[in-house]
Amino acid sequence: MEKKIIGIFGSTGHISQNLVSYFHKNNYGHLVLFSRNNSKLNNSFKQYSDGDFIFERYSNFSKHDFDVIINCIGEANPSSNYSPKYFSDVNFYDDKILYYLKKNTETSYINFSSGIVHGDDFSSPVTDKNNFQLNLNQFNSKNFYVLSKIYTELKHRSYHNLNIFDLRIFNFFSRHINLKYQFLINELINSIKNNTIFYTDNTDIVRDYVHSSDLYLIVKKCINEKNNNFAIDVKSKKPISKFELLNYLKKQYGLKFEIKNSLSSSIKLKKNYYSKSNKLNKLLSFTPRFTSFDSIIDELDFLL
Repeated sequence: MEKKIIGIFGSTGHISQNLVSYFHKNNYGHLVLFSRNNSKLNNSFKQYSDGDFIFERYSNFSKHDFDVIINCIGEANPSSNYSPKYFSDVNFYDDKILYYLKKNTETSYINFSSGIVHGDDFSSPVTDKNNFQLNLNQFNSKNFYVLSKIYTELKHRSYHNLNIFDLRIFNFFSRHINLKYQFLINELINSIKNNTIFYTDNTDIVRDYVHSSDLYLIVKKCINEKNNNFAIDVKSKKPISKFELLNYLKKQYGLKFEIKNSLSSSIKLKKNYYSKSNKLNKLLSFTPRFTSFDSIIDELDFLL
């Protein structure tokens, strides 16, 4: 069977590095890896010297005949100062892909979106009945990230005749993560590595981390899906609470943590940042095999 030609935008990012590792391990597809930083591209994948892939410039994108295009551009970084340029950059590359799809209608497009498209109120988990809420009267730089994801998804639904799949990621963790980013899990890992105290408040929060192997299978499901166009919330078998994670890391790795009673507004808004949607099963016939706990412990030893 002839291998599918898969183009990956933003291939040095966290999620894309995981996908490339799974594609390589399973000898699946001929990969065309795109990045604006060629040296970073070489460093990210030098361990796959026998891999079936090539490095390519974005300027040569239209010269290839793709079966699938995967867009990993625009991953979240909590410490970033998102700007109008971020919004325009994300849409520039998305429009580039859409233009290609309009001329090559058999090609499938898998775009990594975010759970943040559901708004800024996560006092309760997301369901299929959620109404979007975003207070534009209190606009800040983070809203450019939110709006870029929403606008991209709206564009995709308007091209209902094209094969486009938006995968909304709530949280993702693996050995390829950049520990400089200010995610909760990164702060915990750095506290363990540096033998420092992790300070937190007394409010429990819940997060969902899809397992890297489940995410790979979801992507493969989308690759094999034809004549469809939808967005789905990607999730694990079961989310995990902050204190479940803290207590496990304390017992297993000696994490030191102390409780403070001050509560930040961002924690209030994202207390339950996960989804109860069942569209993953309904639209892709996929049931997650691993919990968020599995997703974390299966990768931790590679970083500690």
